[in-house]
Amino acid sequence: MKTVRAFTLVELLVVIAIITVLIGILMPALRIARQQATATVCVTNIKGLLRGWSIFADDHNGRLLPGNTGEGQWVDVPRSPTFFGEPVAEIDIREAAIERGLLWPYIETYDSYHCPGDQRPLDTAYLSYSVSGAINGEEGPRAVKRYPDIKLPALQFVFVEESDARGWNMGSWIMHKPEERWIDPLAIWHNERSSLGFADGHVEIHTWIDERTIKMSLHQLLNEIHPDNPDLLYMQRGYPKILDP
Repeated sequence: MKTVRAFTLVELLVVIAIITVLIGILMPALRIARQQATATVCVTNIKGLLRGWSIFADDHNGRLLPGNTGEGQWVDVPRSPTFFGEPVAEIDIREAAIERGLLWPYIETYDSYHCPGDQRPLDTAYLSYSVSGAINGEEGPRAVKRYPDIKLPALQFVFVEESDARGWNMGSWIMHKPEERWIDPLAIWHNERSSLGFADGHVEIHTWIDERTIKMSLHQLLNEIHPDNPDLLYMQRGYPKILDP
């Protein structure tokens, strides 16, 4: 009769140690792969938003889609109605806000408004993107209003990933120019990178290189002063010159 040799305790500990090391090696790779997959979906989302944004301009003789939030804007703000006296689910309230927006007839899919890398609860933070305040957004009368007035569209971003500390992305994404100061932080959901959608229709996954930018965005810090920050300079170049009131 053959005897089966069992593992010794030392051999078992060695196997466990090898498995632990392999898991330690594989986990970062799996995390990066997952982030790359979400970035791919995010790019597709923004391309869809840009396509609707562009068609809106074509349909309105070059006038740009209103880029603030609220009634008559690209998305409305969430409200809390009741249905026959019963509260409406928060996710439905946020979807309804998207449906009331002027961009909805050109998109008509909720997923296009939400990046899968955005891990905030869907019932409070459905919207992952904001419009540049200088592209008919929160800059108001000083913002660019018509597509022909956008100089170098390949360099001017329209959609930005934003993680508003209030949950829902309120207003537009704005910044100071030419001061060395941010106003709104960014959303960094793709391995220290963010997706940006440009006025010519292309999407870029941009890598942030200054640790101050990453810290500001991860902690949702407002009005940060960053002298000599190359990330700030990059975003200033893509933020159209606001017009004199």
